[in-house]
Amino acid sequence: MRHTKRAGKGRFLFKGVLLSAAIVFVLLLLMLSPLFTVHTVHIEGNTVVKAEEILKTTGLDADVNIFSVMSHQAAQALEALPYIQRARIVKDFPDTINITVTERKARGYVEYSRMNTYLLIDGEGMVLGTQSAMTDKLPVIVGLSFTDFAVGRLLETDNPDAFDTVVTLSQLFVKNELADIVKVDVSDSRDIHLYLRNVDIFFGSMDDADLKVQTLKALAPNLPAEDRGFLHMEDINKDPVFQFLK
Repeated sequence: MRHTKRAGKGRFLFKGVLLSAAIVFVLLLLMLSPLFTVHTVHIEGNTVVKAEEILKTTGLDADVNIFSVMSHQAAQALEALPYIQRARIVKDFPDTINITVTERKARGYVEYSRMNTYLLIDGEGMVLGTQSAMTDKLPVIVGLSFTDFAVGRLLETDNPDAFDTVVTLSQLFVKNELADIVKVDVSDSRDIHLYLRNVDIFFGSMDDADLKVQTLKALAPNLPAEDRGFLHMEDINKDPVFQFLK
């Protein structure tokens, strides 16, 4: 009986080895077959990041077998790029890869005097890149204290409250479609200043910030385009007062 059990066990192991070898052999055939070479890559959602960079980052800029493409790892590699917030990669057998990305949107400039440059940041404070001059219609952010930065990472500041204020205001500007702000000064969290064209807006603190931005959105079309002045709206319970600068 013992001899029979050993023999049965041996046959079972032998069949398992044969099955594993057969599976490996089939996989090798599939990975070597030109039928499964990726011939088409569809890319959607990119406006800033070039298609060539997406292909290079995922390794799809060369002939590869669709079975060798690790979708999760390739998506992570894309999400490591500063401008790409999310990436999704789907295989469409036998020879097509579909890539969908969601890009981060630049929301403002932060001046970095040590390098005489501007940091381009998104609405979460992610540093998207650097520019020697401002080329986009985005507000300049003043009042953030920091000593260094890294592209593709959140800006680390010495005054995190001011940083949070910038993030919140950026989100409110987007939510209320307020696109005319040229400067945001968060040097004093109790005395925030926004600059809309030539108008210095005394925004006060972040109390009732959403309502203040909504009010400013309604007032913006009626503010002078050329004349300089002040708009006091520190207390949302009082009517905003505009004063011309003489």
